[in-house]
Amino acid sequence: MDSQWTEHLGQCGTLRSFPARTIIINEGDSSDALFLIKEGAGRIYSTNEHGKTVIFAKFGPGDLLGEPTLDGGLRTASVMTLQKTICRVIPIDEYISMIAGHPALALRVISKLIVLIRTSNAHIKSLALDDVYARIVRLLMQKSALVGKLRVVHEKLTQQDIADHVGCSREMVNRIMSDLDRGGYLSLEGHTLVIHKQFPSRW
Repeated sequence: MDSQWTEHLGQCGTLRSFPARTIIINEGDSSDALFLIKEGAGRIYSTNEHGKTVIFAKFGPGDLLGEPTLDGGLRTASVMTLQKTICRVIPIDEYISMIAGHPALALRVISKLIVLIRTSNAHIKSLALDDVYARIVRLLMQKSALVGKLRVVHEKLTQQDIADHVGCSREMVNRIMSDLDRGGYLSLEGHTLVIHKQFPSRW
C-alpha cells in the first residue's frame, strides 16, 4: 500500500484489536465499515449450510477489507483472523467522504476493485472448467517460489487448507498428494512443501 493511501486511511476510523480465530465479518450481514489491517493475518472465505468452506484469499498488514460493499449491499464473504489482528475500523460513510475529496485515491479504489473482479473471474473459471487435480496444481504453483532449481511452498498448508482453497474434500486432496509424493513430484520436509519436478498434465 502506497504511503499517501496509508497516510489518509491511518487517520480514519478507530483502532481495534481482535484475538486469533475471531470472525470480524460475517457473510450476509449488512455492511457499515471497512477494515484496514495494521498487524496480523487471516482468511477471506465462504461457507454453505452444510459446513463446506472455500477460501478466497488470505490477508495481512496493509490490506483493506470490505470494499465490495461500498454500494450498501450485504457482505459477500466472511473474514476470520488466524492470529491476533490490529486494524482500523472505518465507517463506510467516512471512507466515501475521504476518497470523494481525493480523486487519486478514488482511482486507486477502482484499480483495486478491478483486480478483485479479475481474481474472482479466474477463480470461478477454474471451479467451472478445471478438475480437482488441475486446481490443486495451480494452487501449489501460485503458492510456491523458486529456490535454486526447486520450487518451494513456505506457507504451511494442511490438506484441509488445500481442500478449502480448491473446493473439494480433504480425502481427495490426500489421494492426489499421496500419488504425487509417490511419483517423486513433491515431498513434505517439516512444514515446507518442496516441488521437485514439473507436475504431469493429467492425474
